Amino acid sequence: MNIIKTDKKQLLDDLSNSFTEVNTYTIALKKCFDDSQEEVSKLTMKLNQVTADDTRQAELCQELTHKEDMYKIEVINLIQAFQHEYKNYQRYSNSKMNDIEQILNTIPRMSTPLNQNEGKRITNPQSLDCDS
Repeated sequence: MNIIKTDKKQLLDDLSNSFTEVNTYTIALKKCFDDSQEEVSKLTMKLNQVTADDTRQAELCQELTHKEDMYKIEVINLIQAFQHEYKNYQRYSNSKMNDIEQILNTIPRMSTPLNQNEGKRITNPQSLDCDS
């Protein structure tokens, strides 16, 4: 039995896809940051090894600065894309909140109504009236 109607399922799929986009940007942002840290570490080690050659040291400093700048730009672009996608996700989810609540209301509840045995330890299962 399909509880969720097709149009409601599409809504949930769209919402899920929107969230997936936000998550994708988050993962890309973390990877970019990790890559930049690794690259900076490598270049810093090279720089520390080349203390005698001032020309080579200057080149490595320039390369390091350039790489840091490139990663900063990439991170800024990813953050902006993330913010844009997240705003779209928020707008979409807010606009569909009533539909989501309707979907939630169609899902049957598995809990039982409150009764006199609520919160008590059951020592004799036969004493429960399951037919009512």
